[in-house]
Amino acid sequence: MVAHSYRFRLDVTPDQAKLFSYLDDSHPLRNRLALDRLHNREWCKEQKHQDNSNIHFYDRADQYEAVSLCAETSGPWLHSWVRQNSASKVDEGCKRLFEGRRVRPSAYPHKTIG
Repeated sequence: MVAHSYRFRLDVTPDQAKLFSYLDDSHPLRNRLALDRLHNREWCKEQKHQDNSNIHFYDRADQYEAVSLCAETSGPWLHSWVRQNSASKVDEGCKRLFEGRRVRPSAYPHKTIG
């Protein structure tokens, strides 16, 4: 049996180029948000070892503020809901990582018997 490959053009269309430009702008934002979370977690660990009770872990509201500050530096064509969606995905990923869950919780919880 002989396997044949499909031949297609590798030219990028203008729509695909526009999509790639969106992705090029959204990846640094996501990486910055994740790095902010990491630095905040390390800072909280240091504060905990110094017996400081004023510890504040980042939450989604803090990241939305960071996203609004990043709005001037990123491209104006990157919509605010895309930026906020990136922040919410980073927030959900960090929560799942720290809680030890690997999968999303079910939309329909199991019913108890009895």
